[in-house]
Amino acid sequence: MGRRNAPTVQATHLGHPSVLRSESLKPNQGEDEMSGTKLSAACIVGLSATAAVFAGVGLATAPPVGQLPAGASSSIVTARGELVAIALPHRAGGRVWRIANAPNPSLLREVSEADVGDQVVLVFNAEAQGMTSFALGLTRGKRTTASESRHYMVTVRP
Repeated sequence: MGRRNAPTVQATHLGHPSVLRSESLKPNQGEDEMSGTKLSAACIVGLSATAAVFAGVGLATAPPVGQLPAGASSSIVTARGELVAIALPHRAGGRVWRIANAPNPSLLREVSEADVGDQVVLVFNAEAQGMTSFALGLTRGKRTTASESRHYMVTVRP
């Protein structure tokens, strides 16, 4: 095929036009090309591996917190649409605060959790009028035995 008859393609690189001949767009001679079947198989294997990783992450949940010891109790009164923040002290030795008895999600929905200084702060949104309670237990990692607890009664007014 002669260079005079080869179709051309107009391209730009950094705003400067250049002319490419179709021969320059063909794969190099002697390079291995992956067949359609091999490419499909490689994609399936890659997607399967990715799905397995994400499925494993999705199934990794902590067991529920067991029986709670006696602990401090607080009552909170708020209005619908307001935010309620709970601050809990950090504890050493790999101990973490976990929700043991969740509040009614139609009344109180958790919107944020953060480490602020030496405190763990949970923020809830008061969704609807009503009364709900919840409890937090301090466990070592994902263990079920709680060494401390906090109990909250929240009343949401209109």
